[in-house]
Amino acid sequence: MGVVASRVLKYTVDGVPMECNLKTLTRDFTNEEISSDAFCQQGPVSHIGNYKWGTSFGGDDDFDDGSVDDTLFAMVGSDAGVATDLDPTGTSVGADHPHYTGSEKLASYQITAGLGAMVGYSAKLNGNGAVVRAVA
Repeated sequence: MGVVASRVLKYTVDGVPMECNLKTLTRDFTNEEISSDAFCQQGPVSHIGNYKWGTSFGGDDDFDDGSVDDTLFAMVGSDAGVATDLDPTGTSVGADHPHYTGSEKLASYQITAGLGAMVGYSAKLNGNGAVVRAVA
């Protein structure tokens, strides 16, 4: 497979598209590693247990109704997870076009402003259960 430009990326949070004003996005998967040592082993042995995942993203926001701010601010103080869908290629699901879906909770949301610049935002969502990678 060749390199696919990230400009076609699609990311929805609670059904609301985030990609219109999106400038950066990172989806992180981290294995929880458990180390076990015993006298009969010749060195440390590690085992992978569960995993953590989440999404960090940010960009500019125009604060329109139903926009990024409406969606993310509604998650402040909420313990409920919302459905998210990351489509890195912007196309239908297929062998070369995975979609990553799951439920995420808001960990942090920041609004930033600078003189002569657009108002920006950044957010971190943490996975709330398993993530599904669909390829068909």
